[in-house]
Amino acid sequence: MVVDYSKWETLANEEAKSEELERQRLRDERHAKYLKQQQEKWEKYKDEHGDHDHHQEHSCGCSMMDQERIERARKAKKDEMPIAERNLLKLEAIKATKTDGNRLFKEGNLDVAYAVYERGALICNGVYKMTDEQYDEVSRLELMLDLNMAAVRLRQEKWLDAISLCKQALDIDAKCSKAYYRMACAYVGMGDYDQALDVLSKGGHDAEFERKRQDILALKRKQEEKARKVMQAMKGVLVRKPGQDEAQPTQI
Repeated sequence: MVVDYSKWETLANEEAKSEELERQRLRDERHAKYLKQQQEKWEKYKDEHGDHDHHQEHSCGCSMMDQERIERARKAKKDEMPIAERNLLKLEAIKATKTDGNRLFKEGNLDVAYAVYERGALICNGVYKMTDEQYDEVSRLELMLDLNMAAVRLRQEKWLDAISLCKQALDIDAKCSKAYYRMACAYVGMGDYDQALDVLSKGGHDAEFERKRQDILALKRKQEEKARKVMQAMKGVLVRKPGQDEAQPTQI
């Protein structure tokens, strides 16, 4: 099932437009402040020296074009959605990507699930002017989205991507046991059992971690036994005498 995320795309586009209007408004305000300062300097100069240089007056004060531009920016600022309301919509959008991504993951639609999770993470990275409680909630949601994307990559056997996503999760919460567990699974997939055990030791010591540690140790022993047999076979080849394997002449 393909999910229509056009409404979240529209929200992102509106947010980008709003941020650009905010930047333009600040530029206009700085420009108006500069013009006002120049006007004050000119007025002071006229008071001190007399109004003799009429030809310079055109360079002072706000022009009609400047005033119109400032008014347009102010109107756009007034008409746009309040930041508090936009932030609430962003939180709902992030939660929706997590919910829909989980459903898609359970259905086995891994590529679409990953894209949905990723959209949620991008929204997380674009938030600003939130309350402390909202920032905490966004961080919690971003952590879960990173872990979910790592789970997708594990299912797809994209081990390096999974490790990278687990590290992103640990940047948010350095004590996240799920991040360590899934990173260890990725190293197991790569056959790097020593690294998997090292990562697992940092994540926790509960029953689930202990079972995983025992599983990895068993895999490591099998790997070592296989390597030992290969080495023995190679040694056997190296110690054979020249011509030992050649066919002997048939006795008549």
